Amino acid sequence: QRRVHGGAGTNMSRRRADWTSKVMPKKDDEEVELPGDHLSVGNDDPLAATAEGPFISHRVTQAEVDALSDGSSSDSEGEDEQEADKMRENLRVEVERQRLETEEKSVQQLLEEEYEVIVIGGGVVGCAVLRAMTLKNLTCVLLEADEDLANGASKGNSGIFHTGFDCTPDTLEAKCVRAGYQEFLQIHEQLHVPVRHTNALVVAWTDTDLTELPKIVHKAHKNGCMDVRQITIEELRTMEPNLSHLAKGAVHVPGELVTDPNLVPLAYAADAVHRGAKIITRCKVLGGKFSRNNHNWTLQTTRGTVTGRVVINCAGLHGDSIEKIPRPDSTPFSIRPRKGQFVILNSLSSSSSS
Repeated sequence: QRRVHGGAGTNMSRRRADWTSKVMPKKDDEEVELPGDHLSVGNDDPLAATAEGPFISHRVTQAEVDALSDGSSSDSEGEDEQEADKMRENLRVEVERQRLETEEKSVQQLLEEEYEVIVIGGGVVGCAVLRAMTLKNLTCVLLEADEDLANGASKGNSGIFHTGFDCTPDTLEAKCVRAGYQEFLQIHEQLHVPVRHTNALVVAWTDTDLTELPKIVHKAHKNGCMDVRQITIEELRTMEPNLSHLAKGAVHVPGELVTDPNLVPLAYAADAVHRGAKIITRCKVLGGKFSRNNHNWTLQTTRGTVTGRVVINCAGLHGDSIEKIPRPDSTPFSIRPRKGQFVILNSLSSSSSS
């Protein structure tokens, strides 16, 4: 059985999160100088090198601001991609504006502050947890070992936002997936994260697969996905006329959607920073100790020590290594990563070369 997402699929570009600064022009096409001595609009060299690395300067016009706030969508794939790029840029520049403000203090000063919550890991889980903690009015800092957020599995995936229809019912995974799905549906517009409602098809290719489809529907209903149903071969042909003639049937999952996996963690991070959270990159956690006298954690990192009352492990594939800090002799889990590959077939390229 193979899951097939209907519609045109995602054509959202996936590029590294080059961070920029957000400004609001006062009138049409007015060039605005960005904050910071090392970053301004209209430089001959678009890259201004600093001790902290290169930053991208960007000329923002009122027309671009209007386009970002318009909220209209288009059926054109090219326009969809441009809209996704603009939304992504809008979130990146907000994070960078806030980051530049915090870097007026030295990193050492940030490390010397005492936080209520320390989040380790800047992937999608870490950024979402950071936002959730700041919503509770807690002082928070996120420590990311890499140079940028979401440089691991969080941006290298299919971008499918899963309903949880095929999870094992009554498990923690099923409850978390369903809760996360419902929350994302409520907040993605607030966070300016575009989505595409593609629906999904679980396709049966053999007679054995066909006999399994009713079980998939039953499991989906137990997981609360009541709109999932088995469809006839005629319905399948209507939905996906280009699907192989070898298909024998399918289960239709209406709720599945896709988004830009690189944009989602940035959106969470931007909102958290806007609410006062701090983010320190190139800050790998090396070890730590808990003081029973002060009820605080002190973490050793590649950029100094950080102190906080609660530490949340969101280190992704390195989560087991971080878990060894509090429990070096009895780590409750181990992580064995598996690497997948995506093959992108460009129909225009293939047709032009043939």
